[in-house]
Amino acid sequence: MTETKHKTLRDSAALRWVAMILISGLMFATYYFQDFYSGLRDLLEVDFGINSEQFGRMLGLTTIANWFGMIIVGGIILDKWGIRLAGFVFAGIATLGGLISALTASEIIFQDNTLLGLILGRVFFGIGLEVCCVISMRTIVKWFKGYEVALAMGINMGFGRLGSALAIAISFDIAGGTVSPAVTFAATLIGISFIMFAIYTLLDYKIDQQDKRVAEPEAEGSPETAAQAKADTSEDFKFSDLVKLAKNSSFVYITLLCVAFYSAVFPFIQYAPDLLVNKFGFSYSLPEGGSVILFGSEALGNTLVYVVVFLFALGFTLIPNNINKGKGLARLIIFALFAVIVYYNRDFISVWLENGPKTAALIPLGTIIFTPIFGSMVDKKGKAASIMMLGAFLLIFAHLSISLGQHPIFAYLGLLSLGVAFSLLPAAMWPSVSKIVAENRLGTAYSTMFTIQNYGLGIFFWGIGALLLAVPVNKETKNALDEQRARLVVEERLEGEEREQRLKEVTAEFDEIANDVLVRLRKDNDMKEKECDAEAKKECNDDKEKKHDSNKEFLSTLKENFLEDAVSPEDMIGLSELLKKEIEKVEAKLTVSDTRTKEEVIEYLDNITEKILAKTHKDTEIHKDTECEDDKDLTEKYPEEYIATKELLEYLRNQLVEHGYLTGGQISQVITLMQATEQLDYYDYTIPILMLVVCGLISIFLAYKLKRADKKQGFGLELPNVDDKKDKKEEE
Repeated sequence: MTETKHKTLRDSAALRWVAMILISGLMFATYYFQDFYSGLRDLLEVDFGINSEQFGRMLGLTTIANWFGMIIVGGIILDKWGIRLAGFVFAGIATLGGLISALTASEIIFQDNTLLGLILGRVFFGIGLEVCCVISMRTIVKWFKGYEVALAMGINMGFGRLGSALAIAISFDIAGGTVSPAVTFAATLIGISFIMFAIYTLLDYKIDQQDKRVAEPEAEGSPETAAQAKADTSEDFKFSDLVKLAKNSSFVYITLLCVAFYSAVFPFIQYAPDLLVNKFGFSYSLPEGGSVILFGSEALGNTLVYVVVFLFALGFTLIPNNINKGKGLARLIIFALFAVIVYYNRDFISVWLENGPKTAALIPLGTIIFTPIFGSMVDKKGKAASIMMLGAFLLIFAHLSISLGQHPIFAYLGLLSLGVAFSLLPAAMWPSVSKIVAENRLGTAYSTMFTIQNYGLGIFFWGIGALLLAVPVNKETKNALDEQRARLVVEERLEGEEREQRLKEVTAEFDEIANDVLVRLRKDNDMKEKECDAEAKKECNDDKEKKHDSNKEFLSTLKENFLEDAVSPEDMIGLSELLKKEIEKVEAKLTVSDTRTKEEVIEYLDNITEKILAKTHKDTEIHKDTECEDDKDLTEKYPEEYIATKELLEYLRNQLVEHGYLTGGQISQVITLMQATEQLDYYDYTIPILMLVVCGLISIFLAYKLKRADKKQGFGLELPNVDDKKDKKEEE
């Protein structure tokens, strides 16, 4: 009778997993929003001129509020107010950040400073992001402690990694050549997750009421029982708790391990697609026929691929764990079915493995498959500290392979190793925190870990981008890329109010420049006049006035030419000589509308096409306009790579002719082809990625120290999490 009376919602396996799925909506959406810019790095530069340093700055400042303890405040609020109220506050802030980002990318707000708007959106999102992660973990512990807590955390993390995988893989597809649709979609996902959390709070309220009823009879028992019940339900925060955490050597080691490990993973993920394109010659866009189409949508079809993989991963973990006999056979059947699907789609998969965003998605994809498996292993076998050491070793191997290897096989090995490491260490680390820290202080503990982690993430997000541009060869590469992108953009002549506004700006700018020029020239002539003797004084003065009038007339004529967009090269040279500045700087300030007609861009694209095709085929003699009777004749004369490249360039030319411009994504395709045919250089990522190897070495050292500390403090990190007797009792 007593046992029945004390039953709560968490004792129902079905309700536990329903709660987990609802709360995992936050993990999925926030991880998606965190990583979706990864596939858009090149497109951001084309659309908004955001370079790698600015890209890294935008991502790094996501964590800026947390540098000053915001997430610790969030953890305190979580411990004080509870999951429901804290969740509404911080999930709401994250949603606001998504809204600001979407409006900025759509050029509704911050039209004159897109970077500032995107940064502001990331800052608000970052405030909510970390606390939402803490809330999610706190919720899992609340529902699963004493049950399959590591498995639940593994699956919860799996939802987060699914969000990351989809963000990396499909954000470029959703963008469709411009950044705005991808940002809007990511913001919408956060809004949906907010609704899912609101539904979860109904279950959370119910279980809180049940826990109070369970605690009341216990409080009427012995004083020891009452004290324990009070301790279990109290959520009052004390600043002395932070001091206690700092004195706990195991907590210190696991926190620093968290910083070192994630600093080598999350920043890398943001740059991975661009790295694969630049270092290993992968592409941003899939070739025609390379996408899965579902209801007419490439993005929806490509999403289905990852959802199927995710479901297979869950099936591989959950189905065997919920049957009494034949667990090994069940796993074998699931694996065999998955292998058959992969085999029959091998041609399709091989195309994806040559695409930067799709291949980079292997990082979180590996965690989708392995995190629940490793989480279950930790639950049943233990060895958490040892597994963390193994994960750190794989991290080092991954970054060494990617930074020093030149063949694509090293990219695949590195990404797979990183995916496995990204599964091993979190599956062991996060459940271990619940052993090191009391449950009613987990909110503060997790938030402290996330806060310190944010210092590392902010530095490395920004640092990789800044270091990438600091490498001398990359400065030259950037200038060349910017020039080529500009030559592929059709710039129409300004009309109406826009032209009138620009005319005012140019007029004011020119008058200021002209005045400075005339003042300086008069001073120069005055100096020359002083050097004249008394007899030549009048002649010098007359010459000075003639030069002044001549310069004034030249500047007046030049002003009219600028306002009519009719400046000749000779005019620009003359003005540049007067200003003693570079022609480009003068022209950029004074051009009313930098016109580049569609016909000029088409002509330039045709020139590029000729060079790309000539380089693509080894025998340049057959690049002449040869008449081919049919497709078979074409394939006999040209290799497949040549045909695919030719078809892509023809498609891009047709788009330019039909629509009058190339989208940012289409310009990126042209640039990628120019890099592949050695017309343009790639960015060199070697030095930035080698810096991440240091994080791996530090991670191994800290995991070793954690294992040693656990032996002294006796938290049982190497022991299993699941009580087999309780499992058997529940099955009965």
